[in-house]
Amino acid sequence: MTMQEGYYILLGLKDRRCVVIGGGSVATRKVEALCRCEAEVHVIAPQFCDMLAKRTDVTRHEMKYDKSVLEKTVLAFACTDDNELNHQIAVDCREMGVLCNVVDDPEWCDFVVPAVLKRGPIQIAVGTAGASPYLAGRIRDLIGSWLDRAYEPFARKLAALRPLLMQRISQSDSRKTIYQQLAGRESFDRFKREGTESWCKWIAQNTHNEVSPEEIIALATQYAHRQMNEERKEIER
Repeated sequence: MTMQEGYYILLGLKDRRCVVIGGGSVATRKVEALCRCEAEVHVIAPQFCDMLAKRTDVTRHEMKYDKSVLEKTVLAFACTDDNELNHQIAVDCREMGVLCNVVDDPEWCDFVVPAVLKRGPIQIAVGTAGASPYLAGRIRDLIGSWLDRAYEPFARKLAALRPLLMQRISQSDSRKTIYQQLAGRESFDRFKREGTESWCKWIAQNTHNEVSPEEIIALATQYAHRQMNEERKEIER
């Protein structure tokens, strides 16, 4: 397929079976990324590098590739140093309805992995349709240098506020207007310039006191603690 025609999504892979075929450094990077998503990761190779051999959060299958390993699989990564085998894995995946990524061979990929900038709940993905992963990484780093660091706590508070607004404001058009206002430039500038307490009072005024500043602060604090715990667990993995 041509990646220019691709459909961009963020996949939830928690407890979903994902298979990495290969036992070297490239496979290790794919495994690390999948484990951060809390996927059920299976690695298939006749032998494994030290990094993979030490992992306790994956299932290793010390064997040559066999099509049967793809059963009940959501995603597969072909990471061997044998191009012919990688292509066969891609063919098998398509026959079995499994999305496949063939490393360094975008023409055989069902999907490509973008360069990702992650700041708390903010995730920005940059791709080049498989043309140059290094260019994608450079553009990601440039965006990271431009993006105001205050957007991370700002996004955390908006995320905490959203369920409360869903509950309190029944009219979808009204909610949409408020969401747009809260994510706008004036809201961000006020948050950055005046701090959380003043920003929460401003929100209360703009939602006609459907939510109180105290509720917003409490929710934002709870959400921030939950996010930090999740990120700590991710780092530990």
